Amino acid sequence: MDRRLTIGLVAMLVLACGGKSGPADLVQPVSNPLPTVTLAGQKVAVFPLTYLVAQESLEWRDAIGPREARLMQADSLIEEFLMERAPEVDWVFPDELRQAAGRAPGMLREPDRMGAAVLRSSDIDKVPSPLISHMRNLAAVVGDRIVLVPAALVFGEPIDTTLEGGMAEFTVSIVDVRQGLVRWHGAGYGVADDPWAAFRLALDGMVPIRP
Repeated sequence: MDRRLTIGLVAMLVLACGGKSGPADLVQPVSNPLPTVTLAGQKVAVFPLTYLVAQESLEWRDAIGPREARLMQADSLIEEFLMERAPEVDWVFPDELRQAAGRAPGMLREPDRMGAAVLRSSDIDKVPSPLISHMRNLAAVVGDRIVLVPAALVFGEPIDTTLEGGMAEFTVSIVDVRQGLVRWHGAGYGVADDPWAAFRLALDGMVPIRP
């Protein structure tokens, strides 16, 4: 569920009960687990993260590092969780996508430069052009019809103001590139005193340990 909608529903419930609404009444959103069971046995390309920002109020700029380094660290953590907790899926990770694009310059667009971060919006259910064409061409070389797009990682203030630290909000979309449709859109949330600890908690909610 969109975070703004979640906040609005909570506020409406507080008012309906006759209480006074305020920041402390807002609760943290719950992570949406990736539907990895439905992807079992399939070859799924995982696109690189290209959108990673932090609110200035957190003063986490030094902790998350320069842009290239932080994106690489985020991709590494995503790969770690997917490999360890969802080995039933045949994942194709960003380095392999980059290598494939490098073997066909002019024909395949580099995955870091496709503009896939636009899929961070939950309002998009059909992938716009030319993004879908770039994704479809690359997926045809390295995988199949389904791709996973880590669209955005945003570090901000916790919605529940009684919590200390900062919140990682990690947005992901699953796309059917043949039909050009977003088949699933969700987010993971984690709160901690350190950005990477918060991100790990967000990933823990999205890729939980399954019995």
